Amino acid sequence: YTMLMNPGGQTGSGWMQLADGVSPKKLTNKNAVQVGYGMMPVCNGNDVYTFPAFGAQGDENVVTKWGRSGTKLTKTATMPIPLNSVPRHISFVNATKAYLISIIGKLFIFNPQTMELTGEIDLSSYAAPGLAVPMFGSPFVHNGRLYVTLNQTDMTFQPATEPQIELAVINTQTDKVERVIYEKASGIGIGAYTYGQQTFIDEKGDMYLMCTGAYGMNPKYKTGILRIKKGETEFDPTYNWVLNDQTIEGESGKTVWLLQSQYAGNGKMYATMDIPSYWANPTSPNWFTDKSLISVEMDIYNKTVKKLPIPMTSSFGGAVEKYKNLIVFAINGRNDVGFYTHNPATGETSSDAVVKVDGAPAYFHWFEN
Repeated sequence: YTMLMNPGGQTGSGWMQLADGVSPKKLTNKNAVQVGYGMMPVCNGNDVYTFPAFGAQGDENVVTKWGRSGTKLTKTATMPIPLNSVPRHISFVNATKAYLISIIGKLFIFNPQTMELTGEIDLSSYAAPGLAVPMFGSPFVHNGRLYVTLNQTDMTFQPATEPQIELAVINTQTDKVERVIYEKASGIGIGAYTYGQQTFIDEKGDMYLMCTGAYGMNPKYKTGILRIKKGETEFDPTYNWVLNDQTIEGESGKTVWLLQSQYAGNGKMYATMDIPSYWANPTSPNWFTDKSLISVEMDIYNKTVKKLPIPMTSSFGGAVEKYKNLIVFAINGRNDVGFYTHNPATGETSSDAVVKVDGAPAYFHWFEN
């Protein structure tokens, strides 16, 4: 999935296509299908779900389902959604039930097979004082529970509370909130970003949650990683890895935003981090044009970070995904635009974008079958 931005970056077009493997190539948008701008697709099995662009109305205000067969995508169904809900991400419970996040304080429940809305969970009452609704982070389903961060920010992404992480835990059978847990001691806030792998389970059964830290816009709100140990129902008080003052091997700057991540096993994680010393305006980031994100290898157990030899990218880019035994980084660089690869086993990193694209590369998914 790539994006072509209009001047200023607030509007543009999104383009999605299939590629036969990650081998050196240049992909234009000639064979791509146009989808919503700025909204990353979600893949589940051989199905792909795309979202309307921000502000879409009428016939465009739908979630679209695409079926994959070989290297061909076919539109199979659409699902109308409430106006101005701006869906961002989906978490699947099973073949007939999934949760869709919105910006209107509701989680929508739908049937992925029939593409029909079957219910909703209204979390508006959990909004902090001064806010109409909480914003949601990337949802995550595990062992019969839906985990979704309640990001207490306004529409300009500014926090309305003191630094904290607020995580709603919802029973996927009853669709009722079982509890809301908090982490306030570390200064980390805000919670998970709206797409990508923001939560994962390691080999020990422990859950790790990536936290954005006010998207780098306020240094008071730290970025970092929290943990819920296997069998526990609260955040682990012995683990709150604050990254703002973290030494990064090969990089003199410090980070303010852990953007995207991909867990590779044995405590090794790959990610992109925003470094404000590379912002064009030292006091404010430009997510569309600043080439300020670095690609890193992280050890979540030993708490170490190492910069990888990959060009810096803007936030419209920066996705981290897997392909076979490789980690794939979506890089919207100054001189090279496309997907770079890194081999965790050998440490080898591609010297340039293996798959070059038109537009900002923002998402990648490997269909393992």
